[in-house]
Amino acid sequence: MSGAQGLVDYSCTYGASVTAGADELWVAVEVPVTSLCPCSKAISRHGAHNQRSLVRVKVWFARFFWLEDLIALIEDSASCDLYPCSSVRTRSGSPSARTRGPDS
Repeated sequence: MSGAQGLVDYSCTYGASVTAGADELWVAVEVPVTSLCPCSKAISRHGAHNQRSLVRVKVWFARFFWLEDLIALIEDSASCDLYPCSSVRTRSGSPSARTRGPDS
């Protein structure tokens, strides 16, 4: 591993609703993760493949929280971290934005 840092693309949305009975604030976030394939693990003696996924979460504010903490909670629930790959390029020729460094 090169130890190179990369970028992660998180899509975030904030919203509010005000009615005569209640005020609601919410935040939604999309977090790229990897998950271990349970079928692959069950039939493999030496390891299993991972599947890339996009987790979408929407939470309502009961009290203040940091968006970074919500993202970390989602990433910590994944099977492993996402790492940059220098050979992966987008159509524009720039590195993929959906990667992260090993120290992230």
